[in-house]
Amino acid sequence: MWFWLIVVFVDSIPSMFRLPADLVSLFLIGSNVLVLFLLAFFHIHVYHITENAYLEEEKIRLKTEEREQRLRTAMMEKDAYIDYLTGAFTRTYAQKQMAEMMNNGYSFCMVYIDLDSLKHINDEQGHIQGDLHLKLFVSKLKAQLRSLDTLSRLGGDEFLILMPDCTEKETEGRMKAIRERMEQDKVYKICYSYGVVWVPAHSKSDIAEYLNEADRRMYEDKKGRR
Repeated sequence: MWFWLIVVFVDSIPSMFRLPADLVSLFLIGSNVLVLFLLAFFHIHVYHITENAYLEEEKIRLKTEEREQRLRTAMMEKDAYIDYLTGAFTRTYAQKQMAEMMNNGYSFCMVYIDLDSLKHINDEQGHIQGDLHLKLFVSKLKAQLRSLDTLSRLGGDEFLILMPDCTEKETEGRMKAIRERMEQDKVYKICYSYGVVWVPAHSKSDIAEYLNEADRRMYEDKKGRR
């Protein structure tokens, strides 16, 4: 705008004074040169505006793509880490958590659980009722666990609880109390067997060894209950 005002001002000088013809010609030439400069500045300015608009659009597009990518990643993680039926974590998530705790030097207890009556419910009442039994078990169990405990479904009617900062004796006591409450529930009784194994900090043993031991103790518990 300032440049345009200068052009208009310079262009109006010949009309204010009586000037020689040669000087008027020079003013006209100079005025045309200024107009050409004005057009050049105008095009440069439009180019920068267009470039900035393009960069802004690219920035918005990249942000949108990043947000969509994060959403896709979150959905994939949910599929990998959350059991679609019960809402408990999956075996994949449990193995990831165990590996992280062992690598970072945390001790924890693992509780291997097997429901006692799911096969009977599936055979007698159908798989829909069996699915409801699984979901109700997970809901009841979650309500009695700490926020730092992790409940995962290993598959079928088998579950795993990871309890950080908890000794084997403490875990045994907690699981016994939880099972008694579920078995004595007057509205819906749920029975299960479990085996507890304590994993010390910085353990060099393989995770599979602890899982097998917890599974073995769970079957001992089931055999004793029969």
